[in-house]
Amino acid sequence: MRTALITTALAALLAGGDAFARTGRPEDNALAHMTRRADLVALARAAAEPGALAVAEVIRGTAAAGDTVRVRLPEDGEAPPADVLLLVFLTRRGEEYEPVAGPGSLLVVAAEGPSTRVVDAVRRLAATLPGDGRPDDPRARLAILLEHMADADPGFRHSGAADFVASPDLHPLLDAEGRGRILAAFRACPAGKADKERLALAVGLARPEGAAEALLDALGTGGGSLDGAVADGLVRLGDPRTPALAAARLEAEGDAPRAALLRVLGATAGAESFALLRRRVADGPEAERVEAAHALGLAARRVREAEPGTAVGGRTELVGLLAVARTENGLEAALWGLAQLEDPDAWAVLESLAEEDPRPFVRRHARLYRDRPRLSLILD
Repeated sequence: MRTALITTALAALLAGGDAFARTGRPEDNALAHMTRRADLVALARAAAEPGALAVAEVIRGTAAAGDTVRVRLPEDGEAPPADVLLLVFLTRRGEEYEPVAGPGSLLVVAAEGPSTRVVDAVRRLAATLPGDGRPDDPRARLAILLEHMADADPGFRHSGAADFVASPDLHPLLDAEGRGRILAAFRACPAGKADKERLALAVGLARPEGAAEALLDALGTGGGSLDGAVADGLVRLGDPRTPALAAARLEAEGDAPRAALLRVLGATAGAESFALLRRRVADGPEAERVEAAHALGLAARRVREAEPGTAVGGRTELVGLLAVARTENGLEAALWGLAQLEDPDAWAVLESLAEEDPRPFVRRHARLYRDRPRLSLILD
């Protein structure tokens, strides 16, 4: 374990980004999630024995101050100096421990500065969890997460939102004030980092008044990753007004994040949006037509799951896109869209393309979606 490694993990935590991506799930390095999962949360220093830590303070767990615990470290390397204090989240594995979530669960604690706030936050969170005769206190834990989501530090915002999203037991405990606080935190959070994305999901789960409008307002402000999180948040929100609100913005004159709005319609729209989506497949910049084809196919799938046999339409528009597309994304979206229509004429077109089209890319992907129409469309 290198000092640089764990110092970087803390810096990433407080920056609200990289540390959360280390294990693939945003909540894995969130403070409440790590505290709950760990068998031992403690302040510790490197012990004289290689591969061991000397416990200075137990925040949660069965060890005691003064104990030495053996730890399977995430990377080989020189142990940190004995005077470096660490905040550690460890899971027991037989006679040893290991970090619950890689380097992000071994944090350097400075004498002062942001890292001391992390320690204080973990102490407060641990006090809300059952143990040492304490009952579980989910309301107190929710109050802490609400504070974190509104914090000025992006790392705390990300941690609080990721913890809230991953804690379904807390969602029913929200009152109107708490829902409003999450919405206010989302609106105030600058775009461009992962904390805004986590907050978008939190807004969808909290369902405050005005959530759909606030989420739609964020489209186009932070890149495709935020747009995807907003669409996911709107799905979780489940507001039946969302497709109409998105369609109105899409059709309005002036600048609008139309590709992102089409993505939202793909995630939320029903049969009432088929005509609009077909028009968007038929005309406009290719990037928007690609999103419209994707949205039409997703909406078709969703509607037919509820009402099998529902007519979708769109074959003519998708064939038109296929004829003029200049990018592989355009070609593939049109082919995938045809496979979603479940229309005999669309299948006949796809069969013909699979066998007779002179373009190898078109033949290959026509065969792929003919044979496996339920594949997801993943574009470059």
